[in-house]
Amino acid sequence: METKTCTKCGETKTTDMFYAQRADCKECTKKATGAYYRNNSKAQLKRQAAYYEMNRDDILVYQRKYHAEKRRLVTLKKNSTLSVIEKIKHALHERKVA
Repeated sequence: METKTCTKCGETKTTDMFYAQRADCKECTKKATGAYYRNNSKAQLKRQAAYYEMNRDDILVYQRKYHAEKRRLVTLKKNSTLSVIEKIKHALHERKVA
């Protein structure tokens, strides 16, 4: 298995412990991301709110489409599951009759 050395902690780890195209390991990346968020959370929340206000209509259209598709897929899955159950019941009934 291939190994790689993290540029932050200096430990040598397997490549699955690194995100693609990153020189620091997942653990160091998570620590740095958490620290950045803790130090900049107010500014980040302001940026998110401003983005939402600027793109509110597009976001709502996307969400409606996403949830409609999800409901459709759940319904299809439920209906296909029901049809499978009905087929099994029918097959069991046929066995009892025969």
